[in-house]
Amino acid sequence: MKKLGGILALPVRALFFKVLAVTAATAAAQVAAVLLLSNAAQLDLAYLQLENYTHLLAAVGFAAVTALLALHGCQFSGVKTDYTLRRLPVTEERVVCLWALAYLGFLVLFWAVELGVVLFQWRVVTRELTYRPAPLAAESYLNGFFHGLLPLEDWPRHIRNLLWLSALSLGLAVFSRWQRRGQVSLVWVLTLLLGLCTFCSSPGSAIIDLFFSIYLLGQMLFQLDGLRESEADAHEEA
Repeated sequence: MKKLGGILALPVRALFFKVLAVTAATAAAQVAAVLLLSNAAQLDLAYLQLENYTHLLAAVGFAAVTALLALHGCQFSGVKTDYTLRRLPVTEERVVCLWALAYLGFLVLFWAVELGVVLFQWRVVTRELTYRPAPLAAESYLNGFFHGLLPLEDWPRHIRNLLWLSALSLGLAVFSRWQRRGQVSLVWVLTLLLGLCTFCSSPGSAIIDLFFSIYLLGQMLFQLDGLRESEADAHEEA
């Protein structure tokens, strides 16, 4: 267990402050955009987000975080990954899965900060109301971006989000693994783009969530099977 914890700590130590910097910069830009709007308190949440480019800033920040994670472990990243992995008493397949778990934690961190930004925006647009605002739960179902971050009782969306972050994390870990072997796997780019394009879909779009979830599950199984076959071939050659 201690060895596995040490493997998990490798990307955490290398990436934590980088990911934190990108996440904080994204949130700071979104908050500053709200504070610079003189009429922010007179807008509803959805229109406020359009005015200060909340969705665009979140997408750019999230893409920047995924790029940082994808480049970690590549031969041109400055990390002596091959040398480190050869000294580890576990298979590279397990290392990829552990690094994917660490990457998942970074993506959840970004997600949580974005949720905090939306809650701040909601506070801004409701603080000067002379009447009781709609409950926060109702606002989640009225606002696509908010609902994407916090689906509440929309369980298909919860499942879709979990599968999206898991498949993206695995794809990022697999990318550097294949790059070290002179190959390219850009599955994570397609996963990222599809997830961003469908993120703000309406709360009732369960069909979209279902088909996307099936795609994500199949993609993860395909990538894991590819890892197992690659490890088996490596053992046969040895």
